[in-house]
Amino acid sequence: MMVTIVGSGYKQRRIVMRLAKPVIFGIGAVVVIAVVALAFSMLGRDATGGDSALPDGTSFAFLVDVADGQLTVDPAELFHGEEAEAASREDGVGGGAPNGIYVRNSDTLTIHAQVSSDFTAAILDGGDLKQPPHVLSIEELEALYSGTEEPFLAYGPLSSLPVNLAVANGRVTVLEQQYLP
Repeated sequence: MMVTIVGSGYKQRRIVMRLAKPVIFGIGAVVVIAVVALAFSMLGRDATGGDSALPDGTSFAFLVDVADGQLTVDPAELFHGEEAEAASREDGVGGGAPNGIYVRNSDTLTIHAQVSSDFTAAILDGGDLKQPPHVLSIEELEALYSGTEEPFLAYGPLSSLPVNLAVANGRVTVLEQQYLP
C-alpha cells in the first residue's frame, strides 16, 4: 500500500504519525517475538551454546576441559577409509584424508557433559604408545586437567584431546582417547 501525503506543516506531521504508529508497533511486535523465540531455542543449551546432554551411544569429540565433575567437549565427526576420502572431498579439503582418517568439526560449540557414577577414562601414554592406556576416574582426570597432578605424559595436547565417548541415559560412562596419527 502506498500513501501520498500532500500538504505541509502540522497536519502533514499528524498524518505521518498516524501511519507510523502501526508500523512501529508491528516492528516492535516482531522484535519481541524474535527475542522470545530465541530464548526458547536456547532452552536445554549450556552457556557456550551446546546441548546440555550428548545423545546415547558412541560419540567422537575433542575433550576441552574437565572441571566440577563434568566434561567440556567439542563434538566432531571422525571418518575412516573411503568415508574419510568422501567427507574430505565433500568439505573441499585438498589432499584427501591423510592416513585414511578425516575429522570434520563444523563448529566450535562445546557441550558440558555429565558423567555417570561408574565413569572411567582411558588416556594414551604419550611416552610409550605400546603401553596400555592409563585408566582414570573422573577425579583423576580432573586433576590431570587442572595441573594438580601429572602422573604421565598424555599423548596429545590436553586442550583438544580426541576422544570417543560412550553415553547412556545422557551421561558419559566411558571416555577413550582416540589415537590420530
